[in-house]
Amino acid sequence: MIVATYNKTENKMKIRKFAALILVICIGAISIAAGCKSKTVSHTVTFDSGGGTAVAAQVVESGKSAAEPADPEKDNFTFAGWFTKDNEKYVFTTPVNSDLTLYAHWDAAKITYKVTFDNDGHGKAPAAQTVEKDKKAANPGEMSEMGWLFMGWFGDAERKTVFDFGKPITADTVVYAKWVELSAETYCTVTFVDGVNSKECVVTKGDTATPPFIVADEGFVLKGWQTEDGELFDFDTPITEDITLTAKWEKLPEEEKFIAVTFDCDGGTPVIKIAEVKEGESVIHPDDPTKTGFDFEGWYKDAARNEAYDFSSPVTENITLYAKWTPKANFTVTFDSKGGNEIPAQQIPNGGKAVVPETPVKEGNTFGGWYKDENCEEVYDFDTALTSDITLYAKWVAE
Repeated sequence: MIVATYNKTENKMKIRKFAALILVICIGAISIAAGCKSKTVSHTVTFDSGGGTAVAAQVVESGKSAAEPADPEKDNFTFAGWFTKDNEKYVFTTPVNSDLTLYAHWDAAKITYKVTFDNDGHGKAPAAQTVEKDKKAANPGEMSEMGWLFMGWFGDAERKTVFDFGKPITADTVVYAKWVELSAETYCTVTFVDGVNSKECVVTKGDTATPPFIVADEGFVLKGWQTEDGELFDFDTPITEDITLTAKWEKLPEEEKFIAVTFDCDGGTPVIKIAEVKEGESVIHPDDPTKTGFDFEGWYKDAARNEAYDFSSPVTENITLYAKWTPKANFTVTFDSKGGNEIPAQQIPNGGKAVVPETPVKEGNTFGGWYKDENCEEVYDFDTALTSDITLYAKWVAE
């Protein structure tokens, strides 16, 4: 009789060994999973500021977007954005998948200067002006204050040189107001008349006067200021009494005006381009152009070639003349027998074919055919339709 026995201690040992094995398997699986996890990939975004202030590069995780940096700065330029090497404006929400260089684009900034008006403590000073480089400041006009006479705007602190408002501004500028106190005992009035307007200036007796700045009408130049007897006034002369001076204008000679006449040859040669003609004169008829397969019919005023141009008519504005062409009805085939007997030319309708002429004769030679070139290298095919005048050359072979 066999009796089964239960060993409790042995069974516990087996359970412990099984649990330990499961733990080892789990730890191994976790380690494998940790080892298989991919590393983070990053890319560098570099900023080329093109001469502007430096912008730090960014390291961006692959697939994510770069942060838009603060705008760089560059003297006399305005920042226009970041662009790729293909000149495409970069969008900063774009995922970064590789190293990238972005380039700053710049627009030339408008250079401006400040023009300030020094009122010398009298009247209300005009507001300062911001003027673009090489532009002109606006004349703020005259000022007034009880007991004082405004003498104008001057370009120097000593108030000796009248400021020229027609001169371009190229730097920050101060313009100075000049005043004369009317309560002074010894003053003279100088009245300037420019032909339309007049301006009075008060000068201390014994001092010299400064002529005002005035803009000449187009086509005229100011030659000076003349006294009532017609003499030009010398502004180095001290003023000792009231005086009226009148502007003396001189008309500039009129410049000759030239008109452009353009010739549209429509494929003809030689190509005639533009002729310059004095206003009111007529244009010279050019030599007729030529065009293969066409006869020249003349020059026309309109592109539709309906109205022929009259070359005797005066030119008063820019015009274009158009060549008119008519397809040739016939073409001439000329035969150069090169020392053989003369072969008559043929008149062949447009698109027709030349007729093989009678064979020429040349003593001591055998005729070798008709050729397209004078060196007799390319045989002429009389089955060719004519599209232009042509000369054929005889080939001879010495006997």
